[in-house]
This record gives sequence, C-alpha cells and structure tokens, in this order.
Amino acid sequence: MASAIAKAKEFNALGIPASITFLTQTPQDKAKANYVLATYMQLIREVSRLNVKASVHMHIKQLGSTISADTAASNLEKLLKVGNKSGVFLWCEVDSVNDEYSIIKKFENARGLGFACSSIDDALHYVSRQRKAGVLKVSCSDGISATRKDTSEAGAKKEREKGKETSSDEKVAKLLDASSSLVLLSPDERLVKNLTKGKRNYKKSLVFEFQLGYNEKRLREMAKLGLNLSIYMPFGKDWVSYAMSRVPEGYLRAVSHRLLKEQGEEP
Repeated sequence: MASAIAKAKEFNALGIPASITFLTQTPQDKAKANYVLATYMQLIREVSRLNVKASVHMHIKQLGSTISADTAASNLEKLLKVGNKSGVFLWCEVDSVNDEYSIIKKFENARGLGFACSSIDDALHYVSRQRKAGVLKVSCSDGISATRKDTSEAGAKKEREKGKETSSDEKVAKLLDASSSLVLLSPDERLVKNLTKGKRNYKKSLVFEFQLGYNEKRLREMAKLGLNLSIYMPFGKDWVSYAMSRVPEGYLRAVSHRLLKEQGEEP
C-alpha cells in the first residue's frame, strides 16, 4: 500500500491523479471479506491523510457479492461512509449489470461513488437502465479501440457490409450523453486520438486512465495537450489474475517490465 501511495504522489506531481486498487482473490467467507474491507478502509484513510489525489477502485466481488448481495451491499455502505467522511471518491466495479443490479440499485444516487463496467456493452446496458448514470468507468481491455482504416477495395467492401454497426467513437458518445463524466480504462491510443480530434469537446467530461507502467513520456505529452488523465495503480499479491483479466495484450510487456523494475528485478 505504501509503495502505491508513494507512486501515486509522483504522478500527482505531474498533474495526474491515480485510481488505487487492492489485488486480492475473491473472498469466499465473511472473515476474508472483512479483511478486504479493513484493507480498503485503511487505504481510504491513508489517501486522505497524505493528501493524495487519488480515488479508490474496488470490485464488488471483493466486498463479498459471491457470499451474498447483502454482504457486499453492507460492506460497500461502510466504505462509502468512510470515503465521504475522508473526501475520497470510490469506484465499484461490476462484472455484470444484470447479475449485480440489485446492489447497484441501492447505490445509484449515492454521493462519492461511481460504477465501473468491465465491457462497453455492459456499460451501455447499465446506462439504458438509468435516468442519469452520473460518473462511469469502462474497461477497454475487452477491445474498445479505434481500428486502422483499410483503404483497399476489399477493405471498402467490408466497411459497406458492416452497415449500421456502431463504431467505438459512437459508443463512447452514447455513454458520454448518458453520464456526467466518463473514464476509459486502458484505452487504445488511436481511440484517444480519434476522440480528441473530433468535433465534440470531450476534454471536460472524458478521462483517459492508463495502467501503471504505461510510457510516462507519452503521458506527459497527452497531459500537455490538456487531456484529463489518470493512472490505474494496483498493489497486493494477486498479480496473475490482474494481468490476465485487466491488462490488454498490447500493454502487457510494458507493464510487466515496469512492475519488475519497481521491485528491483529486470526481466
């Protein structure tokens, strides 16, 4: 935890806030869920005490949703109370809006809380069920990217055959229209360029969140362009699951190299 907070402060010095998460296996009983709860409570208090510009990102399963919806809701309520008292914003990630909607519904108007979806389709489903989604985070590791345009005859034919298929830019526009603020986690840089060079002004309500280990030179360049940036900052021991489920293929080598370097080990 201490190393993650210290690294977050380094990015804060560049004008970039962080989103800190605890890597741990899904608790299968209340005792382990309470341990995760206590860790997140400590993290929230430390972020506040050390005046770190960071939010705290947790997964609903970490709070005990596999034990029961009531367990997860109770733990989320406790964390939200501490977060609001400490002035720290919380993100709660869900795998499936349908499966976890009973929990989401209880907190849809909660102050200091945003929901994170693991795919763009699930995010679109989420906003379709809300009158106003508030703040929203969407993982791009499921393939939200701007594809290179194929200018060949075959490529043109393929584009025509796609017909009314919705582009990534259009999907992001729908999410922005339905939310007050949108965070894209692990975005493809081509998608970033497409969104920022378009006619719409995304700079006020769109945040691009990159994984720890992403090229810092590129982050500085994007920050100079006035883009809203954030760094996804994990700590803990469950790195294998994190790499498999969270880190997009194009990021994996760079992120792995950076993490090993941080631990004093060169790959």
